[in-house]
Amino acid sequence: MPVIATPQGTLASDVTRRVRSLLNDMLNGNSEGDIFADSEPYVIEFLNSAIDYVTNKLTDAGVETNTKETYLYNVPVSAFPADPNAQIYIDYNGTNDGRMNYPTPSLPSDMEMPLKIWSRQTGTNNAFVPVGWAPDGLGVRGLQVYQRVNADWDQNTLYLNACAIPLDLRIRYICPTPSVASLQEYIPIGNAKEALANCCAAKFELSRGNPLAGGFLNECDKAIDTIVNRTQRRKDRVQYRRKWRG
Repeated sequence: MPVIATPQGTLASDVTRRVRSLLNDMLNGNSEGDIFADSEPYVIEFLNSAIDYVTNKLTDAGVETNTKETYLYNVPVSAFPADPNAQIYIDYNGTNDGRMNYPTPSLPSDMEMPLKIWSRQTGTNNAFVPVGWAPDGLGVRGLQVYQRVNADWDQNTLYLNACAIPLDLRIRYICPTPSVASLQEYIPIGNAKEALANCCAAKFELSRGNPLAGGFLNECDKAIDTIVNRTQRRKDRVQYRRKWRG
């Protein structure tokens, strides 16, 4: 029997329906609402604002709801291999080897920040090995083999120690969660209806000067914590194998 693919995430119209229930805007059996009806132009703006809030909270807590991976091939060697300070950098416009600019490879346009990087020698089927991070900037290391290259992220630019050979890079990175243009679209955050609805209700009531806005935001943060705790338990799992006693 064929498997039918289903969209992943939360349907936008399900969120706005939940918002109306929170705002008591479904009285007299009118599920379309009066003050937060889907036809109102401000509804989708409040929803996109809620998506930004919830996404940023989840990302800061380490929930990888909006990550991608990409590959950059044939990253060039440094133009100054004898210089112990030699570096190369890659940005959204291309690559610089210390002297010349190249149009490729370049960073993906939707990259907000890299999370993990792996490297290998270009033109091989070698396994990718992790690239270390230099959070205080790249030190004076001279020309490196690809297994010892470090990286630094500064001002939307990826800096690498000079390598003796061209590199392929595998990069896992944070990308923005796209805004919705229609309430029939799916928001790519699973099990987030409660968080998004309460956040949307909070922002709507805040715009009206309602002191209840803080209560909605607290409920939103509680729902976010539930998602974060579930993710944290998954990350904290360890493998265990019972020892054979024969």
